[in-house]
Amino acid sequence: MKPLSDPNLPKVSVVIPAYNHERYVKEAVCSVLEQTVTDIEVIIINDGSTDKTHEAIQCIADERIQYFHQENRGAAHTLNRGIRLAKGHYVSILNSDDRYEHHRFEECLKILETDPSRHAAFSHVEFIDDQGNHIRHQRGATENWADHHPEPSFKGEGDILLDLLAGNFLVSTSNLFCRRSVFDRIGRFSDLKYAHDYDFFLRLCHHFKVALIDMPLLKYRLHPGNTIRENEAETDFEVGLLLSDFFVNHDMRKFFPDEDRHTLMAKFFNSIHPCNSERMIMTLLLFGLTHNTREAFSDSLTKEPDNPFRKACIGHFRNHLDMWQESQRAWKKWAETNDRLIEADEKLAKADEETRQSWQESQRAWEKWRETNDRLMETEKHLVQAKKQADRWQSDSAVTWRKHTEMSHELAETRREMSQAREEAEKFRRSSADAWETCHQAEERLAEAERRIRANESAPENRQMKIGRQQTTGNGQFDISVVVPAHEEGILAHPTMESIFRAMQYAAADRVKSEVIVVLDRPDPSTEAYFSRYEDAEVKRWVVDFGDPGLSRNYGVQRASGKYVAFLDADDLFGKHWLRAACRRMKEDDKGCVCHPEYVICFEGEHLLVRYQSSDDEAVCLGNLIEHNHWTSFFVTQRSLLMENPFMPTPQNSGFGYEDWHWLCEAIAKGIPVQVVPETCVFYRRKLHGSRLSRHNTDNVATRPSRFFEPEIFSSMMGYKSF
Repeated sequence: MKPLSDPNLPKVSVVIPAYNHERYVKEAVCSVLEQTVTDIEVIIINDGSTDKTHEAIQCIADERIQYFHQENRGAAHTLNRGIRLAKGHYVSILNSDDRYEHHRFEECLKILETDPSRHAAFSHVEFIDDQGNHIRHQRGATENWADHHPEPSFKGEGDILLDLLAGNFLVSTSNLFCRRSVFDRIGRFSDLKYAHDYDFFLRLCHHFKVALIDMPLLKYRLHPGNTIRENEAETDFEVGLLLSDFFVNHDMRKFFPDEDRHTLMAKFFNSIHPCNSERMIMTLLLFGLTHNTREAFSDSLTKEPDNPFRKACIGHFRNHLDMWQESQRAWKKWAETNDRLIEADEKLAKADEETRQSWQESQRAWEKWRETNDRLMETEKHLVQAKKQADRWQSDSAVTWRKHTEMSHELAETRREMSQAREEAEKFRRSSADAWETCHQAEERLAEAERRIRANESAPENRQMKIGRQQTTGNGQFDISVVVPAHEEGILAHPTMESIFRAMQYAAADRVKSEVIVVLDRPDPSTEAYFSRYEDAEVKRWVVDFGDPGLSRNYGVQRASGKYVAFLDADDLFGKHWLRAACRRMKEDDKGCVCHPEYVICFEGEHLLVRYQSSDDEAVCLGNLIEHNHWTSFFVTQRSLLMENPFMPTPQNSGFGYEDWHWLCEAIAKGIPVQVVPETCVFYRRKLHGSRLSRHNTDNVATRPSRFFEPEIFSSMMGYKSF
């Protein structure tokens, strides 16, 4: 091989791997040939295309092109072959469905030839569709951190390697422009199908100083045939594999800012985006550190589809993707329903406007009637006076016949006018009657609109009175008590109470008698003021000073009168079927159980639809209770069970939390099953900040020790033999 200083060698070698891109390959090659830097060689390798890619390449005539054809070996193998064939001092890669801006090489060389310490250059990326139309610009790592909330993190450090931990913002191998000597130092592309570019970028940025050009010099094409979209589970597997290999074999300490260890750990934890492969990475790191490192990343993991570890990881990723897609479909249905509700509200508003206009018309009709009535009364007054005067004339002197005749004529004329007045009065009376009819019709429409509004927005006290009348019949005992711990919810408690009253009304159809127990634990003024409205209603209230949700629930259970107890925090919502369905299920089980809704819908800070399963379901592994809670505190069970097994306290700064998780473990340990009630749901207000759950997660608290994890009980639950 000639030395790099040989003037006969090209300055830039461009490697173009081509596979089934007959529609785009000519445009890709031309974007290279039209560069402002012309001292180049173009190495095109057709990786066994089955379409007309070969014909599209053959029609391009340029002496700088070297064309090779091979059987299909995959992207990494094709790129490595092209790199071995490259003779230029610099190497650039372009996938056959992408294209360059005409001055890309010029901008890259400006940096690398003026700064010998830099060994590679990347640029911002413009995404285009299959027709070449602009979609959006990706300006470096900005999008990695756009929706990033947790702090501290590596956001703002300005280090390309640290930015890569949050995701491959360099996008594609098409974005690589580097010195050829780079490959002699760190090797070529690993044999990964989907994430070989990400793996190479991490190694490159670890060993060398690189540059990021603040211009979109690469057009990356999005179309149905993109390899990255073939199999997202396989992609997640490869990301976990390459991150594990990278962390085991590369020292990251020189890239970290000069801070204390725990702050750096927090920044690393909040920054890394492992594509759901945390468990996989933990396993690979364990075996990579305790055994032969390279053995964990051998060909068996990348090439053998029946490898048990590979199958387990990819199955986990597919389950996660299926759940995410199912939640997206559920949210789509919710959006469609919400649109229909908005349309119905608009129609109701229009009906209200028509009613208002009818009422205004009736008011104008009444005004005209009053004016007419005043004129009629004035006319009748004049007629009375005229009649009195006529009577006086008639009784006057008999000798004044002339005057009497005149008066008679006058009287006749007056009577004619009176007749005309009566006709006019009759006309006004009929007009008034029509106005009365119009007014009556308007009042009926208004009453109907008010009835509909009251049906949708009836006052809490009216509902409570109705529920109270239903509940106080019979022997005064309750079937179910709803315990509501309240703290600082304020007006958010109103929709909560509305959802409880609706669920109680719905359950009353099964003759289920209900009560509400509100435990105000250190309430703020707005929360205490809101619940004061229930002073005379069928809602029992107590103010306590625990500062602990478990103790608040215990207090409510002690004062409950129902056979069963349901829990609901003062800012969450019941589905209307929940109490009715839960009571039915509890009455079917005479040995005792814990009823849990099938769905929990999270809203506000995070939108999720979570589906739960019974504890005896084959898909539920009770051993996983050591890692995460399978259920929530939205359950219904016997009051006697809660009296025998109260919630344990979790004082602040004690290191303990998740009191509902601990209670459910204790219930399972006693052989009490958790039964999911089909087709029921509750709504969980997921607050990103300020909630007790978020504080527990931030403080990394633990659950209290539970009998469930004692060896004999845990072994029997898992089906193991006794120790």
